[in-house]
Amino acid sequence: MSGDVAIALQYCTEALDMAGRIDKVPILTASLLYLLGNIQKAAKDYPTALQTLHACMKVRKSFHANIESIHFNIGHVHRLLEDHQMALHHYKQALRLLGRSSIHVKLKYLTRIATTYLSIGDSNAALARYLRALEMGDLACLKSPSVASRMARVADIYESMGDTDKACLYLVDSVEMLRSIDSVDHRPIIATTSDRIAQLSHDAGNLATAAEYRSIASEMRGCQD
Repeated sequence: MSGDVAIALQYCTEALDMAGRIDKVPILTASLLYLLGNIQKAAKDYPTALQTLHACMKVRKSFHANIESIHFNIGHVHRLLEDHQMALHHYKQALRLLGRSSIHVKLKYLTRIATTYLSIGDSNAALARYLRALEMGDLACLKSPSVASRMARVADIYESMGDTDKACLYLVDSVEMLRSIDSVDHRPIIATTSDRIAQLSHDAGNLATAAEYRSIASEMRGCQD
């Protein structure tokens, strides 16, 4: 445990103890429990973090507060413990309870469900969630590195299923989105992904596409120098 985490844990525990001596402040108690649970998670004390977060949920339910973020954090702790089924249960609860939250939060939760399905080897369930996330992003006209990353994940799944044509299409979409954002930070990813497109296209006999994306990969690497 780092020194900063230990100090944060100490102060949060002391504050929670003080709050416990004051009547009728469930909001403060819930906030401190939430903070403490996340500090315990950062300290890798996962069993204690789960206990604290469940206690936080109980307090928040007592005054009808939102609990979706608590479900999400409990899911994350279970995922760190490699208990993927319990992680999925809490991630799905978090998504179900979101209501009118920001689309970015919904996409975050949906993506976490998809990656957890991948962890248990259920590619079809993961693919369905990634595609749903991309559909939601399209409807909201989102253009960001996270959207491009989801496209690349979809491509990975299709390639693992042997559908290299669809894999190539999603890789192209991913590269073109990153190119449209035009950030120096994305050039290494664009170069690597363009190499994949070139290889898949070459293997499929699409030599013009292969040459085009080899050129893009070379250009991106030249820009890094």
